[in-house]
Amino acid sequence: MELIITQSASVARIIATFFNANNRHFDYYSSQTHLVVWIDDCMVDLKPLNFKQDNDSFLGRDFLDYKLKLVKRTNKKTPCIAQSKKVQLIKRLILKSKSIVIATEPSKAQRRKFEYFKEFFNITLPCKTLWLYSLEKSFLKNHLCLDNTTSCFKTYYNRDLIFKIVQNRLSRYYYNQTGTKIKLGLIKTALIALLSKKHLKSEASQTKTFYRVSVELSFKEKLFCCFFEKKYKKLKQAQNLLGLLNKDSRVEISDKNIQTLRQKQLLLYDFISLIICVNKLYGFSFSKTKQALISLYRQRFISYPLTLNNYLPSWYKSSIPRLLNALRDYPLFKKELLTLKLARLNYKDVIVDSDLKTHGIIPTFKIPTCLNTCEKVIYQLIVKRTIDCFTPKEDVKKVSLNLFVDGARFDLPLEIYKGEFLKDNLVNQVDTLEQLNGMKVFKIESVNITTHTKKQNALFGIEGLFKKLKKDFIKILHENAISQIHFCYFTDLFLGLSLTLDQLIKQEYLYIDNKELVCTNKALDYYFKTKDLPVSSFAYLFDFEVLFFKANQAEINKQMFYKISCEKLKELSQSISYLKELKEPLKGSCPKCLGSKFELSYQRLVCLNKTCNWTIPRLVFGVHLSKKELEELLELKKTSRVFVFKARDNICFKAYLFLDKNARLMFDTVK
Repeated sequence: MELIITQSASVARIIATFFNANNRHFDYYSSQTHLVVWIDDCMVDLKPLNFKQDNDSFLGRDFLDYKLKLVKRTNKKTPCIAQSKKVQLIKRLILKSKSIVIATEPSKAQRRKFEYFKEFFNITLPCKTLWLYSLEKSFLKNHLCLDNTTSCFKTYYNRDLIFKIVQNRLSRYYYNQTGTKIKLGLIKTALIALLSKKHLKSEASQTKTFYRVSVELSFKEKLFCCFFEKKYKKLKQAQNLLGLLNKDSRVEISDKNIQTLRQKQLLLYDFISLIICVNKLYGFSFSKTKQALISLYRQRFISYPLTLNNYLPSWYKSSIPRLLNALRDYPLFKKELLTLKLARLNYKDVIVDSDLKTHGIIPTFKIPTCLNTCEKVIYQLIVKRTIDCFTPKEDVKKVSLNLFVDGARFDLPLEIYKGEFLKDNLVNQVDTLEQLNGMKVFKIESVNITTHTKKQNALFGIEGLFKKLKKDFIKILHENAISQIHFCYFTDLFLGLSLTLDQLIKQEYLYIDNKELVCTNKALDYYFKTKDLPVSSFAYLFDFEVLFFKANQAEINKQMFYKISCEKLKELSQSISYLKELKEPLKGSCPKCLGSKFELSYQRLVCLNKTCNWTIPRLVFGVHLSKKELEELLELKKTSRVFVFKARDNICFKAYLFLDKNARLMFDTVK
């Protein structure tokens, strides 16, 4: 007997049909050879125990202690009766089985949930994984694979543990600062910091305004629009040019050039590009779009939608003609698809021959007949993009004309295009170049001045924000010798970014004005309270993501992973302690000038007397001196604690710290 475990009841029903397990029971399906059960009402989560901060906490044992627990479905402290019954049912099904298949959506978040589930129920049976990129029967038949992805140590667990430890530390710190109980994470803090910095720079920057003169021309009743190249800083300069032109001005062609342009290849939607498009066109929130996508996926209308790769794996190539043929039954695209020659489809730039594990979002052979409004518009966008991607594209002819305007001492450039653009609706388009035959003189229909305003530091729009984050993250991958092709493995990170941005807008940290993300006072207040923490930069979050990836790929061993994680968590704890220290004045006097005013930073202690400028470092051979230890040095000239210092070549020695008669920091070694 084989047990198939999946997350939702809707997916379980599809899987049960595939395995012919058609006997329906209470919360599971069965046949003579298979059992199918779903676990979304019996999910397992983990809780981090106290993080121990001693220097050797990562040596010899795991410092990331945790416990697993059922996710409560009510506010009660104990699991509800239905959940308890489901736990007992799953235990009985496991005992009946000889092997297990985990049928899961191909995301790391889902994978972690099933890892927790396996440990919670103490599953020791042989396991296979069925990655559900699609719920089509033909796909399921060919993609039941062995489970070879479990790493040598539990990076799936450690990712959640570390993020929860950081969340707990940040939440506790913010509560002590403000008295407000709120869950704070790495993504939220870094996003608010990035947008707040941009907001403050934008407010402080100057606005540049310039003026251009536009001309509307006609030839054989066809209208064309163009601009003089020169940009004017003063309105009067543009008005002077405008005064030289009138409807009787003679506009002649002085130069003509024809170029052939290859259109930029459209790619399939991935999750980020699709949610941005839907937000721009229909104003749907990212979370609403995500829910609609998951609903379409579980109804078998689209492939798995939470992906960061715009291409398709090569094994999809054979199914594309059949897919486009099936889509002819969808009324909106019937006419368009009837004229598309399936033998001439474009695969070259849409399919890459490599195993990327994820792919662009495409429709399936199952054509929907009853969708809600949100699902319908999203499905139609996916179908339209799929058709456009595989439709052969004609080259575009670009005719560049240089026009001489009688009376104006400037040339007037005009660009005319012949061809159908898939992406942009450009002005100055003609059906054939023959329409331009005999073109020598244009007639001026109108002349206008257009005003262009630009800020030196413009705010981020949603699309610009994600472009920057993707660019910065890919740069981090390059710096860590990770190929850009592995970007698709970080779907969880960018899914979290999009949903967090959604929450920040709902919680009134941000609002959208003229397509730009504007910070409210609530966001700026949060930023000023957390800007000195290392998590206020995306570098901290990105470093952790790279660390998890390397551990999962077995590029670093368990001890190195724990060591780096421990150091980064200590850095966060020390920076929080440092921010608390800043609020209280330092006790003691300067050993040189006897002054009592100091500047205490994370790196050093500095006397503020300008004639003195005495300073000592806080980080000494791997030991970070606390505020209390600095006060001991100032008052007693010696620490009461023996430190373990690490010199070059990892040689350790024990010593007290003291200040000599010249106020220099010295070691008093002990055996």
